[in-house]
Amino acid sequence: LASPASAAETNSTESPQPSFLNRYTPSTDVDDIAALDLDQRSIVAKLASGTFLGLKEAEEIYSNGRFDAPGDDGGDGTKITVQSLSTNVEGAIKPVDSATLAMFERYYGSTDYADKWIRASIDGAETTFANGNADFSKFGLAGRAESVRYGTAVLNIWMAVVGRLETAAFLCPSFASSSIMKW
Repeated sequence: LASPASAAETNSTESPQPSFLNRYTPSTDVDDIAALDLDQRSIVAKLASGTFLGLKEAEEIYSNGRFDAPGDDGGDGTKITVQSLSTNVEGAIKPVDSATLAMFERYYGSTDYADKWIRASIDGAETTFANGNADFSKFGLAGRAESVRYGTAVLNIWMAVVGRLETAAFLCPSFASSSIMKW
């Protein structure tokens, strides 16, 4: 039986139980994924300047990241950036595992459609998809900036989140350790 608590113990703000967090060691590191939020915020901030310089600075963050979180995308040594969520999608998410990604890939005609959209927005060029094309040469700076802002959030980041969720669900019955990383 446990001994009765002393008066000093009952007035203590510390829990008599050992902390769960002191014993838990996570099997994954999400710092690299979390840094994407900071990169996206930086992209939006640069675009808000309303200048061509801001657009080019946003492109630099999109391509290379701003925050140097250690990590890789799918175990292949590639740094995770907002751009790599589209350009390295086949290394991280397989269309066979993600019905949503497969649907977008069929519609646009490639898995890196998000990067092509963002690049065309930045460059003021036309996209050459199977469907859903846009001609950004007809857009002003503000329109191109908004296309980059929402394109990175919806086409890159949202698709990566949904794709990883669907891939984790697909792999879960196999109890594959890779399903944990996708989740």
